[in-house]
Amino acid sequence: MTFLYTYNDNKNILHNKKPVFKIKIHQASATFAPLVVPGFTAAAGYVRDSYGNGELYLSYGKANGLMLGIGGDFIPIKTTNPDQMFHVNDFEGYGNSYSIGIGPSVSYGGTTDVNTTFMQNINPNAWGQNKNGYTTGGFGYGFGLDVGAAWTRTNTIFPLKK
Repeated sequence: MTFLYTYNDNKNILHNKKPVFKIKIHQASATFAPLVVPGFTAAAGYVRDSYGNGELYLSYGKANGLMLGIGGDFIPIKTTNPDQMFHVNDFEGYGNSYSIGIGPSVSYGGTTDVNTTFMQNINPNAWGQNKNGYTTGGFGYGFGLDVGAAWTRTNTIFPLKK
């Protein structure tokens, strides 16, 4: 655990915020993208925010490309605005990702909203630009078997949230 401080130009501490926890997603996932027609992707897991709060989630959506994969992932989250702390509620909603792998996979993803155009959905530079946006990505985090490459568009929900 680390603490986040804000400094002025004279390097004096203005205030300190709550402790910052490492933000990660822990999930089990499966992807099937047959190239000719859209496939599907689904994941279930646990996400923890900067404050140490966590929530179980489900993500589901379409996958385009040529990929077959199943496994577990441990994915770091990076807020688009460095002055913003990630809150677990920011995780719910729409997002996109690109994945490629033979064995362990490499992925990059980010948030969008329901009104995002198709061109914005496939453009990684547009991801994370929405309110409270964030990106995700990593190299070989996790275990499992992925073969191929795919773009996915998912919706994430918290099924047990009260």
